[in-house]
Amino acid sequence: RPAHVVVMAEEDPLRGHRLVAIIQGTDFAMDEIKQACRDTFGPLIAPRRVLQIKDMPVLTSGKPDFLTLKTWLETHQ
Repeated sequence: RPAHVVVMAEEDPLRGHRLVAIIQGTDFAMDEIKQACRDTFGPLIAPRRVLQIKDMPVLTSGKPDFLTLKTWLETHQ
């Protein structure tokens, strides 16, 4: 089980925005995660991309640092 999972919106030139999930860890079956999201949320709401990050950036409160993740996401297009 990952310690942190974050779902964020990224810009999409065709649709405006699309969802991307960022999972802490590197040993997950990405196809299974994508399929589980589609099965649970439906194809229109499920994240379009699922990325793995070794170490999730967190704030001093222990919550994910969304600003740092946004910058990281922009470099992983």
